[in-house]
Amino acid sequence: MSNYIHPALTPEEMREASQAMNRLRWQGTNQRERSAFARRIAIDPDKPRCGCGNMTLARAQARADIHGKGLGHEVGCPFYRRRRHLGKRKPPKRK
Repeated sequence: MSNYIHPALTPEEMREASQAMNRLRWQGTNQRERSAFARRIAIDPDKPRCGCGNMTLARAQARADIHGKGLGHEVGCPFYRRRRHLGKRKPPKRK
C-alpha cells in the first residue's frame, strides 16, 4: 500500500490508505498529545499556524521579539524561545 491517496482508488482502498497516512502522521505521539493538538486547531482551523501549532501564524509573529522568537511554543517550532530563569535576585543595596 502506498503512502498517498489517489482519486482512482476504491472506497475501501482509500480508507486503508487514509488510515495508513494517519498512523504515519501521529507516530510517536500519545492520545493526550493528539487531543491537545486537536483542541488548539479547532479554535481557528482555516488559518495558517506556526510550526508547533500552538498559535496562528499571525499571532506568533505578533508575539515574537526582535529575534523572531516568542514564548508559548514547543521545542521544535521555529518561533520557540526558552524562558530565561535568572535565579535568585540580590537584595537591593542600602544607602
